[in-house]
Amino acid sequence: MSVISQIGEVKGRLVILAKNVLTGKIEEIFRSPNLVVTQFKIQSLYLLAGNSYANRHINTIRLGTSNTAPTLDDTTITNPVGVSISSDAHEYTIPYANVKAIVFTAILGAAVGNGVGFVEAGLFHANGVLATRLVFPIMTKSSNFVWTLNWTLSITVGS
Repeated sequence: MSVISQIGEVKGRLVILAKNVLTGKIEEIFRSPNLVVTQFKIQSLYLLAGNSYANRHINTIRLGTSNTAPTLDDTTITNPVGVSISSDAHEYTIPYANVKAIVFTAILGAAVGNGVGFVEAGLFHANGVLATRLVFPIMTKSSNFVWTLNWTLSITVGS
């Protein structure tokens, strides 16, 4: 059995936390699995090729305004507001489930995206290619809140 055949389906999940800048209170305002689009798999193969395929790593979360249902062929986010992923993305393992995961974190500051009714989000490679996408009920950002976006990608390894 090849190593590739032992790697399970890639799954994603986005959690959005909102911190009230006036009170300091933090609450979870959204949590959902997402669709991992076809281009993610293609970009992942390019990563194996090394430097000749630069800018394939994931570096941005974008929020947008289209509530069109996600499909495997999606390539973009509508009216995107992009937030760079912090350099502290981290890996973790859930031993009993043979799951490996990495969490990407980005902060949407108090001065960013205010007044926009966001209904979609996507995780993007550095070359601008969409990796994952999801839609959700409208959430309007205001300057009273800082949003922390935690996007987890996971795979099940082995049997």
